[in-house]
Amino acid sequence: MLKEKEHIYLSPLNKSYIFDAIPGSKGYVSTLFKLSKLSIFAKVGYIGSVTHTETASVGSSVASLFGASGWYYKQPLGAKFITDLTIGYLFGNTFHLEIGGSNLFDIYPDVLVASQGRFLQLDVNPSSNTYNSFIRSLSAQEAGVTNNDATSNFNQLNYSRRVSQLGINGRFLFVRLEVRF
Repeated sequence: MLKEKEHIYLSPLNKSYIFDAIPGSKGYVSTLFKLSKLSIFAKVGYIGSVTHTETASVGSSVASLFGASGWYYKQPLGAKFITDLTIGYLFGNTFHLEIGGSNLFDIYPDVLVASQGRFLQLDVNPSSNTYNSFIRSLSAQEAGVTNNDATSNFNQLNYSRRVSQLGINGRFLFVRLEVRF
């Protein structure tokens, strides 16, 4: 009943949020080592690849040849490994001190770069046989995009705000003191 009518309910951006913007695989391996009053916790996480999709502008020469509407920019963003480490020590039976870090190696998502993705044109003509399908695929050069403005809001946002892969805050270090009564 709904098959082949997805375009009525989901735009290309909506489809991308559901199918491309969330990693297809994610997992971690962790270990806790304890020796007397010393504890060491380590975790390595894997976050799979995602695809950034957004509406896009193409150069005037492309727009005059192929039309200005229906263009999207897609760029794959690679998988990442994130490492967390915490070292703790119990002083007496009262004070437990922990020093640690999340994203210890300061891993960030891939930066959006127009030349690393593709510009795709969606057929927006309801009477066409290819309606709601991508009918053209162009590189940045072919699309007339000469800088990164088309993919990063004039270099204000160099990381994707449309995917849920990992944050853009980088490394987080901490010291925690627990007092036990």
